[in-house]
Amino acid sequence: MTPPPTPVSRLDRLRTPVLALALLVVSLYLPLAALVYLPAWYELNCAWHGRCARLGDELTRASIDNLTAFFAHAEPLAGRWSERERVHLSEVRVIYDWAGATALAALAVLALVAEPLRLRRAALINIAVVASLLLLLPVFGFFWRHVFHELLFANDLWQTTRSDLTWYLTPRTLFRNSLLALVAGGVGVNLLALLLASRWRRRSTRAGSGEAGPRG
Repeated sequence: MTPPPTPVSRLDRLRTPVLALALLVVSLYLPLAALVYLPAWYELNCAWHGRCARLGDELTRASIDNLTAFFAHAEPLAGRWSERERVHLSEVRVIYDWAGATALAALAVLALVAEPLRLRRAALINIAVVASLLLLLPVFGFFWRHVFHELLFANDLWQTTRSDLTWYLTPRTLFRNSLLALVAGGVGVNLLALLLASRWRRRSTRAGSGEAGPRG
């Protein structure tokens, strides 16, 4: 007769899904932080969608630098941002702050519960989960307007007009491209975790074999 699971065994079963969730948070936050806090992503998208050309190079660079510094709490919004934009971008910054705090907590969980086999399983699970986000691409317009913003914001301040700087700097195209970058970055981080887990396991196996060998 099989004995009933003990509280310890139940907790042990939770370690892999907890580890997978923590790794998922970290693997998505790292590329997100690069997209949000580095001006290069906005500049690259400006070259793709072409709207920024209407602002001129000087205003575009100054606005992008100001926006990324604002998100990093390095300086306030300055220049021709509308009041609606200032309120909305402040709300967005709070979301990024919470994402960063959550990622730090997830990193602590990783440090506490990671071990080679579970890390490998978690990475494999997450590669499939992150890659599945590509299923949003065919319906991205609907998702962006009716799901993404509806879930995150309780107002319509995210809607912009041609008089807003964000109409030029952050059109829907940027968010769609950001989804692709998040998927690529998230898969990349999990592939790195998979490689780390494999090497960690090999080293642990060699160390165990050395300890079990004959002694003089």
